[in-house]
Amino acid sequence: MQHATFSCEKLISSLNDSIENILNNLPGTVNTMILSVYSETAVAAVGAAYQVLLMVNLLFTAICLGATVVICNSIGAEKVTESQEASFVAIAMCLVVSVVLSPCLYFFSPKIIASLNLTADI
Repeated sequence: MQHATFSCEKLISSLNDSIENILNNLPGTVNTMILSVYSETAVAAVGAAYQVLLMVNLLFTAICLGATVVICNSIGAEKVTESQEASFVAIAMCLVVSVVLSPCLYFFSPKIIASLNLTADI
């Protein structure tokens, strides 16, 4: 039975991920704090927009995470061309998703706002 050993690389990696998560959430928090001086409606609007932005970001994160697993497995198996193909597919997939998602978010924004139970003034 192998025992898990403490590794400095694991600690640095987890700290890196934690700092990245904090920095990703910081703009929404700062925007909300700054706008709280002006009006509650502005805070609600920015908070709702940031919520939609986080959902879109989650989609791209899932695509990139899956690509990372495939690329790392290919590199570990010393299949360089397969890892290059996987990285190209991931980039192309993110491009296609963004081209399809952008107009959908633009044209269906009233329905997205309604699904978030927001009023018309927001």
